[in-house]
Amino acid sequence: RSGKLVDALTKADQYLAAKPRDPQMRFWQAFIFEQMGQPDMALQVYLDLTREYPELAEPFNNLGVIYAAKGDYPNAKAALDNALRANPKYGAAHENMGDLLVNMARQSYERSLAVDDKKRGIAQKIERLKPVLDLTQDKP
Repeated sequence: RSGKLVDALTKADQYLAAKPRDPQMRFWQAFIFEQMGQPDMALQVYLDLTREYPELAEPFNNLGVIYAAKGDYPNAKAALDNALRANPKYGAAHENMGDLLVNMARQSYERSLAVDDKKRGIAQKIERLKPVLDLTQDKP
């Protein structure tokens, strides 16, 4: 919380040396990697957690956010679907899914416009999405 990410990661690593399967500490380790700007390291930890603990929604949610940030919308959607399957009342996963779907809609409209640029209605839909897309910045 104090922003001392290197110290936090060192402590997480020390803890995990003694208890390598602890899912909560592994989750925090991945979260610290994200905060340090190392999404690929976080992604690997989240992937491992989702394989070993498929009943936990949080790793799937964070995995979905990382995939979405990379523009990998199909994997992001699959991860968020799994998060919501694990916990249908997980508000953050619902929000992230909404953000993802808005971005997927934009992507589909842009592809449609690329195929047929004479359809003015598509450009209007993209324009109307822009205020919502602005709210999803730094999100899926």
